[in-house]
Amino acid sequence: VGRTYTPDIVLATAWPYLAKVARYAIEQNSDKKCKVVSWLHSPIDVLTKYGTGTLSDLRSADRVFVLTKYEVDKINTALESELAIKVWNPVCMESQEISGFKQKRKSLINLVFVGRLSEEKGVEYILQSLSKVKGEWILHLFGNGEADYENKLHNLAIKLGIEQRLVWHGWVENPWNQMKCEDMDFSIIASDYEGFSLAAVESLSKGIPLLSTRVGIVPELIEEYGVGYLFDKDCENGLSNLIDKIMSGALEIPTPENCRKSIVDYDEPRAMQDFFDKLLFVLSN
Repeated sequence: VGRTYTPDIVLATAWPYLAKVARYAIEQNSDKKCKVVSWLHSPIDVLTKYGTGTLSDLRSADRVFVLTKYEVDKINTALESELAIKVWNPVCMESQEISGFKQKRKSLINLVFVGRLSEEKGVEYILQSLSKVKGEWILHLFGNGEADYENKLHNLAIKLGIEQRLVWHGWVENPWNQMKCEDMDFSIIASDYEGFSLAAVESLSKGIPLLSTRVGIVPELIEEYGVGYLFDKDCENGLSNLIDKIMSGALEIPTPENCRKSIVDYDEPRAMQDFFDKLLFVLSN
């Protein structure tokens, strides 16, 4: 910065302390005004926990881009400012013909998990919960992890007596194109934390509703559009009770049309235009 060229905006991503570094570099090397935008991809509490910066570092930024309304409110309240604004994470929404849909009691429920097989993703909790479900179910798992942890999951499934109901697909480049999305009733997300949860938005783009912990963008989408149900991992039977109610017909299955409608702002061209518009807003203020 400043030695050969000073940009109009420096995008400091994805750690809070980089906003402070960027501001220092600008002040030391250039007399030209230059805006700093911090673009965070994870919750500020998680970033602070892992030593990548703090809330106070964000004061060095002219604006802070975050992925959820929750993070906007958290940062702005803590800093007593209006620094943080929400941006949409772009997702490629392929045109898709959605087959007819009827709400009915399910004798078998098809579930899917897409993500890394690791402890923070809550896969053990999912398996333990499914072992308590009264009705018939199948879980498709797309993803891989460390060999020791994968073995632990397989052994847990055998111990719980559910191994025959699990389909382990491993890692595939585009899992949503490898499954029959129209046959999937729900995606399960049981993470301890997510900055955004790309899997959730991709699932909804395919017309598949969500059963999820309160992470990332999911609570906003479920509370505003009714595209699934939230559960608490502190409640031992939180997920299994939800699935029992769905299978009995006590809880509705959100329609594929409503799922796709809920995330239109994340469609890649629309989300990218919004991002550039917000950069221009920063420049002009």
